[in-house]
Amino acid sequence: MSAHLDACLAMVRDSDLGRNYFQDEGRLTGIIGEGLLKGEIRIACTAENPCAGFIWFTGAGMFYGFPYIKLLAVNPACRSDGIGSFLLQYVEDLLRQRQARKVFLTVAEFNLRAKRLYERLGYGEVALISDLYIAGYAEHVMMKQLDEVPRPKDLLSEVGHAIA
Repeated sequence: MSAHLDACLAMVRDSDLGRNYFQDEGRLTGIIGEGLLKGEIRIACTAENPCAGFIWFTGAGMFYGFPYIKLLAVNPACRSDGIGSFLLQYVEDLLRQRQARKVFLTVAEFNLRAKRLYERLGYGEVALISDLYIAGYAEHVMMKQLDEVPRPKDLLSEVGHAIA
């Protein structure tokens, strides 16, 4: 599969999302393995950490026509270092190049830190769906318009992160 599989699994396991949604280790391995095999997962690398975080997105995953960010996870040692923002901005720029006008994601109601990040980066809530993935948990469906001008490419290199 990928040299990054174990690191990706560890990031998800060590998160509120992993503890609440992915208690079945085999299921988690299968899900992350699928994303890696499809080439839909991008890994953020730093000088200190070859797998600082990852983002999984698909081009037509929401309503069969809009890009959808399936999963974003950051290595606990790299949280608050801008890795999540970097990954989201990388994917948004890539989607703009592909002429996408909107991108969607869902965030669990208990994942307040992630929801604040998404809101800070311009995502707005469009719906709240109870029991979407697991009974007892509601999901905020969020969307961002992508018609603003893409950031200069050199800005990505200034933050000191790279994509594998």
